[in-house]
Formats: sequence, structure tokens, C-alpha cells
Amino acid sequence: KVLLDENLDFEISVLGQPYSELPEVMATALKTIPPSRIVQWGRLEDRDSYLDHIGTCDVVISTARHEFFGVAVMEAVARGCFPLLPNRLSYPEIYPRECLYNTEVQLVKQLRQLCKNPSLARKKWKRVVELISFERFSWEKLKPYYCRLLGVYKD
Repeated sequence: KVLLDENLDFEISVLGQPYSELPEVMATALKTIPPSRIVQWGRLEDRDSYLDHIGTCDVVISTARHEFFGVAVMEAVARGCFPLLPNRLSYPEIYPRECLYNTEVQLVKQLRQLCKNPSLARKKWKRVVELISFERFSWEKLKPYYCRLLGVYKD
């Protein structure tokens, strides 16, 4: 709402499965954000469409209060999105400090900066992916660990 009130230029995509009952915050957003600014709302037809779509985005935002790992965020970062994430859950263990926010005020401040300077998201993303080793989460790296843990085979 703050970004709209400041007449900043941005578009939004909200991806994922629909809820049987739309959470109040999402219902408010849907009523508040002009349709011309909504690129996508809801689930896409298949995984390839989802991955293609996130590849067109500049920023991924999470406001999660409950998250096991943040796979969707990691997919978006791998596709070129700069992450803005709450400084809680698994995010501080994976992402550098410049990706984290503690308050809504901090989140809005970072979004305002990115709206005013869109190329900044790509610059920040490049720094972040240099710091994050996605390979450590790959199946190739994790398979031996889980196989040993489950007693499937021994090295």
C-alpha cells in the first residue's frame, strides 16, 4: 500500500496454490492493487510455466512465519530474483544479511529503493549468488549423506 501511495512503479506476481479461504491480507491486496499492476495471481498451469514466470521477475519476497526450508525462494533466486526475506526461520542460515529484514518498515524501505532503481535488484542478486553455494543443496551432494543416514549403502 505504501508503494502505491508513493506512486512507485512496480508490478506484482503472487504465485502458488489457491486457498479455500483467501487470507485477509491477500484479499486486501487484491482489492488495493490495481489490476494493471498484477502480472499473475495464483497457480500457473505447470512447473515449466512457473519456472519461466519467476525467471521474468526481479525480486522475490517472503513474509513467512512458518517455513521448512524455503524451496520456492531458492528456486526464484536460482532464476535471477533478488530475495527479501524475514530475518527468521531458515533464511539467516542460507542468505546474506543484505537479503534480510526485521520489520515491515525495513522491507518497505528496501522495496522503495528497488522501485526507484530497478537495475539495483540485478546488481544485488549477482552479489548474493556469489555468496550462496546452491550446490550444497543439490541431490548429488545430499544423496550420499541421506543414504548413509538411512543405511541404504556405505562408502
